Amino acid sequence: MQSQRHTFEHLISPIGRERFFAEFLGQKPLYIKGDTSKLSDLFSWQDFDEIINEGAYWTGTNLTLVANGQALKADDYCANSDTDSVFGPHRLDREKLLGCLRQKPSLVLDFCQSQTEPLASLSATLESVFRCYVELHIIASWESKKGFVSHFDHNDVFIFQTEGRKVWNIYKNRYEEPLTGTDHESAKLSDRVDDLKGDILMQPELSPGDVLYLPKGQYHDALASSDATLHLSYRLEHCNGRDFLKMIFAHLAQVPLLRQPLPSLDDTEAHDTHLGAITDELATLIKSPEAREFFSNYQKLSSTQDGFPSFNFPSEELIQFYRVRHETAVVPDDVPENILAWIKSRDFFSADELENILLSGEMRSQVLSALEGAGLIESRL
Repeated sequence: MQSQRHTFEHLISPIGRERFFAEFLGQKPLYIKGDTSKLSDLFSWQDFDEIINEGAYWTGTNLTLVANGQALKADDYCANSDTDSVFGPHRLDREKLLGCLRQKPSLVLDFCQSQTEPLASLSATLESVFRCYVELHIIASWESKKGFVSHFDHNDVFIFQTEGRKVWNIYKNRYEEPLTGTDHESAKLSDRVDDLKGDILMQPELSPGDVLYLPKGQYHDALASSDATLHLSYRLEHCNGRDFLKMIFAHLAQVPLLRQPLPSLDDTEAHDTHLGAITDELATLIKSPEAREFFSNYQKLSSTQDGFPSFNFPSEELIQFYRVRHETAVVPDDVPENILAWIKSRDFFSADELENILLSGEMRSQVLSALEGAGLIESRL
């Protein structure tokens, strides 16, 4: 990653960071009209062709075709036996794929957050700002052919339109705190969606350079209004309370009390006492500083997974990245103004990038130490 191409401030301009967090995040949709130059270097049809032509990478698990809310069977566009493809079963079959695409389904590429350098840079920006893992899905659609019916997403989503035009129907209603894998997911409510979504709230037509933010649970659907359209869908995968309890659960086998059999139900007093001891043990574990620190570190690690590269071979050292904490009001006095301005114009940076503007390794170490001490930056775990 050579540099940060798009800061969050640039992406949501002219709204501004403070206003976005105060008025929109987790509250209501936001449509930002851009111009063709805003995202022109981010992702194009040429980029799409280059990554989809990596035929051995794509399978029925990370490339999906969707028409009218239904995913096509992977066998319809993939090799379905060892003899069908030199790469083995479930790999893309080019002839099958082209045959399916003549029917104009939406084509979805999953888990693309580090497929190209610009995409990885944008992933790192969003990970730095929102302190969570981000997941990128690239979606190609064709005019008047609906891929997805009205639904809501289980995470906050940023849409970046890079090619063509698409009309989005965003409805007034939101589903409160949806959660995948439970009764609170969109698929479980599909037969009631027309009753739940409400009237149309807004209907923007996204063109190249436009940005759309949708909080989780916001009902929506979209339809291409040009011959072909391409957009990036970034999902913010925030941890939740269930994730914390899953980590606690994974540790329970290490607690001797929880490995013991329960007393006989015939011995009511002993049975109740044992259950009380289990409750106390769980409360102690959940409230322990160690559990909270472990989970906090997990959150930090999960927010620097795909956007940030780690290796710079032949060097044996990992690349060190820093997140800029724009929310802090503390400004260290012993950092040169030009360095401070450079830092505050970014959402993240690498230690190596500082070498280009600082004269010596010793000065770089002093500046990093001062910035970390003031809480203005935070190192990647």
